[in-house]
Amino acid sequence: MSKIAIIGHFGGTNDFSDGQTVKTKELYNHIVCEYISEVFVLDTYQITKNIFKLVGLINDILRNNEKVVLVVSSRGYKVLLPILILLNQIYKRDIYDFVIGGYRQNHLKKNIILRWFSRQCKMIYLESHSLVNDYKSLKISNCMYLPNFKKLNVVSDRDLNRKIEKPFKLCTFSRIRKEKGIEDAIEVVKLVNTKLGEVVFELDIFGVADKGYKERFKDLQTKFPSYIRYGGLIDYSNSTDVLKDYFLLLFPTYHNGEGFPGTLIDAFASGLPVIASDWNCNAEIIEDGKTGRIVPVKDISTLSELLLYYVDHPSEVLSLRKNCVDEAYKYTPEYALKPFIDDLKGQEKGGYQE
Repeated sequence: MSKIAIIGHFGGTNDFSDGQTVKTKELYNHIVCEYISEVFVLDTYQITKNIFKLVGLINDILRNNEKVVLVVSSRGYKVLLPILILLNQIYKRDIYDFVIGGYRQNHLKKNIILRWFSRQCKMIYLESHSLVNDYKSLKISNCMYLPNFKKLNVVSDRDLNRKIEKPFKLCTFSRIRKEKGIEDAIEVVKLVNTKLGEVVFELDIFGVADKGYKERFKDLQTKFPSYIRYGGLIDYSNSTDVLKDYFLLLFPTYHNGEGFPGTLIDAFASGLPVIASDWNCNAEIIEDGKTGRIVPVKDISTLSELLLYYVDHPSEVLSLRKNCVDEAYKYTPEYALKPFIDDLKGQEKGGYQE
């Protein structure tokens, strides 16, 4: 059986603070589980900045492995993919590129050389159908849709939250930065409670503040009213146990690098409907009125009107919960990664089949 190498950000042993780390570790675990192969890891978290050593490392990977899986951010791929492709002119290995987020195509539109490197991959896996269309418009046809994925404990029908009581519990669950809509979520909860003259909504904020946002977030916390709290980082294995108790998840993001946010998978697996901004792939993932609601970007007024509506019609939120759970199964590694695993196994049986 072929040897496989994964190049990606693994971080520390218990580091699940960002989507890239989660996706890399999930992919590694599933390859080991399903493909039962020797898997070599090159962790970009500890990668050398010495270009000559880096070239040597990648050369060793290509020499000793028949298949190479790349799972890196937009910054990392601009260095690693060219080195891989150029050295692979010697080794002729199969290179699989799992694209993180939804920003890389903007680099490709500006750089014909990067487009050529991308075309040399065996396959490029993209997190949304719109991204596939973007790539194909750039004449990069060796790509296909493969959504984000997570191995989570999907809540059972018995454990679905069916409570209708005030105050309604809201949460955010993402990296903490302004572009993720954190301040919009805070503002809208304050606005609605002030307008109603009572605490109708509580907000818990989960996640880790980005380095450049820590001071700003600390300052915001000093001004939080009692109904807004910071809950820290939820342990990766316990996300559904925590989120299933909430009424709605707020995700008013306008972050440029947004692709298929892992937080949506956590929410679906928890039976937790999402109110999200109409940004990048959100409207493709969330079916408006079925698994959540889509609102215009940076539109506090529409978001507040929607929350006010649910104050009077909370049972409509409950009707979405089962839909979320049904949707969650699409994003398990077993389901989402099947095309990739079938490709690996198919080549072992005598060649990849279209």
